Amino acid sequence: MKACSNGLRAKIITPHERGSCTCAEIAGLLGASQITTIVAAQGIHGPSAAMTITGAINGATLIAYVEQVLASTLKPGEIDVMDNLGSHNDDGVRQAIEACGAEVVYLPS
Repeated sequence: MKACSNGLRAKIITPHERGSCTCAEIAGLLGASQITTIVAAQGIHGPSAAMTITGAINGATLIAYVEQVLASTLKPGEIDVMDNLGSHNDDGVRQAIEACGAEVVYLPS
């Protein structure tokens, strides 16, 4: 699926297309020479705590995002639902979210 908005061309790569591609291969699929990852929380009131990262996300980067960006928006008792992306499964990510009093729930594989 492709979307165009304000001159920005984006392509969502399905898991089938992505497979085991490297970042460089994904960039080729996108017709880009560089990957920019957008990380954000999606709640019932819309998106929040957005951040862009040059390159692909990894566990260390996601922990930094949770501690420095997302933590200020999390409230005790809230539930953070994540898919099974490798960086989401980093123990430090869960610990950083739970340190805010929020609960982590993973979507089924």
